[in-house]
Amino acid sequence: MAIRKTATQLQQAGIRKNHRVLVLIPFSIDLYRVTMAINTLGATAIFVEDWISFKQIGYCLQTVVPDGVVTNLKGMLFSRLHPVLRRIPRKIFYNRFRRKSMLKDPPQIDEESLALISFTSGVSGTPKPVSRSFKFLFHQFQTLKKVKNSLKSDVELVTLPAFVFINLVVGATSVIADINTLRPEQTKFKKVLKQLKEHQVNAICSSPSFMEQLADFASGSEMARSIKKVLTGGAPVFPSVATSLQKAFPDARILVLYGSSEAEPISIIDASDLAGSDTEASSGLRAGKIHPNIRVHLLPIHPANRLNGKYAIGEILVAGPNVVPEPVGKEITRVEIDGIKWHATGDSGYLNEINELVLTGPVDSLIPDKTNIYSSFVFEALARSISGITRAALLSEGSMLVGVVQPKLEAEKENLLKTLKDLPFPVGKWVFIAEFPKDKRHGGKIKYEELKKMLADQ
Repeated sequence: MAIRKTATQLQQAGIRKNHRVLVLIPFSIDLYRVTMAINTLGATAIFVEDWISFKQIGYCLQTVVPDGVVTNLKGMLFSRLHPVLRRIPRKIFYNRFRRKSMLKDPPQIDEESLALISFTSGVSGTPKPVSRSFKFLFHQFQTLKKVKNSLKSDVELVTLPAFVFINLVVGATSVIADINTLRPEQTKFKKVLKQLKEHQVNAICSSPSFMEQLADFASGSEMARSIKKVLTGGAPVFPSVATSLQKAFPDARILVLYGSSEAEPISIIDASDLAGSDTEASSGLRAGKIHPNIRVHLLPIHPANRLNGKYAIGEILVAGPNVVPEPVGKEITRVEIDGIKWHATGDSGYLNEINELVLTGPVDSLIPDKTNIYSSFVFEALARSISGITRAALLSEGSMLVGVVQPKLEAEKENLLKTLKDLPFPVGKWVFIAEFPKDKRHGGKIKYEELKKMLADQ
């Protein structure tokens, strides 16, 4: 009813089929009410992440010009003061729908038309548009519903906004986690634990960084034992993290998805398999079996060089129904091979002996020498297995490898250094830092260019 009333409000404000509507509403029930009302009219909802600056929003709106904006009071104020938003012709306050009548005759929707356009910044800092048609969204719903084993009886704590749509269609209950989206490090996990208890949550869908912190707070509690399903992904999940999640949520089946904004899922692994991979960490991070709707091609990066002198790694290219078919605005990276257009993920990896995908990190983070390829990803996996280390990365200065480490305690640096020197990397210089620059979306990916600049400025 609220969706149909909101659709009437939007229609009366001039929104029509195939219009593009910018949605500036925080992660909330209202976000989904407005989005579904926009789609009811056959219009396209445009999303930008909370932390994207006005300068970046300006870039986004040059790429995809909106016909209107729906927002709250704060957004209405900004839409009149800021030139980027002032140019949008229709400005609609999100909360004036209650006295409207329900839309009776919504337009016929073309399944090939666009339902959503989202701008994500990731680690690059430059927003990239990803568009999804109604047809693609239906396929993605069917795929992820099956992967998640989504049930009407689920009460799921969620920090990943897109997955709420699955629960809405299934009829499951979504509990929006009480987090600080702009400053995740300031999230009060006592409030999150209170949500688990009050709403009798039995499933969680969240980023690895959130899950890792929640595991520390919830481990051993009655609420943790009530969790039966966990889905996480969007950033690396290392074996040590998988182990801590299993200990914290002993009665849950924990799945880790590997994918990207343009292709999801690509592969899936059970945390129980990942947790037993500590001894294999020197060969990369297992990402599991490739999803049946995905084809993977590995584009050679340094053909003469191999990881550990053994594994020929390449950039991960993907194609198939799980890959967004139609980019909007800035072209999504495509590589044509033998008549097939592949999406280039920017990640590297290889297929192991049992045909699992194994990740070796972003292509830009690989460090080749004459015969070997050094992976910062592999370095971090091994370093994080050492008690007392939070994050780690491998960089290069000329021909010298530089190990960058974030210790849990400043006082432990000397002891950690002795253990770090046993890692199978010829590191010539060690640097300890208080915190790594990370992506704001998931808080789990290292921003290598910012890290290099930060070290250069020291």
